[in-house]
Amino acid sequence: MATLFRRSNGIYYLVTKIGGRQTWKSTGSTSKSGALKFVSDLERKVLQKPEISLRQFASQFLETAKVNLAPTTVSLYKQAFKAFERIAGDNSLGRFILPDLDQPIMGVVFVVNKL
Repeated sequence: MATLFRRSNGIYYLVTKIGGRQTWKSTGSTSKSGALKFVSDLERKVLQKPEISLRQFASQFLETAKVNLAPTTVSLYKQAFKAFERIAGDNSLGRFILPDLDQPIMGVVFVVNKL
C-alpha cells in the first residue's frame, strides 16, 4: 500500500514498502493534482510488461557480469542462459511465468505463456 502526503517543505512524497523496507519517492510537485499525475505515470510504468527478449537480456546481463564477477562465474551464467534458451526459446521475458516463487530454485518449473 502506498501513501501520498505533503511534507513541511510543501512537496508531496509517495511512501511505499518494497521488500520489507520503507521507501520514499519525491513527486517533485507542490500541488496535489501534480502529485497524483506523478503517481498515475509511475503506476503505468510499473505495470508495463518488458519488451526485451531472453537473448537481449542475457547479453545485457553478461556484459554487466563481466565487470562485476569472476570469468568462471560469467562462463557458468552464459552456459545456463544458452541451455534455458534451447528449452524455452528466445521469447519476450514478459511471456515467462514462474508458477511458485516460494519453491527452491531446483524445483521451479517454468511455463511459456501461449498468448
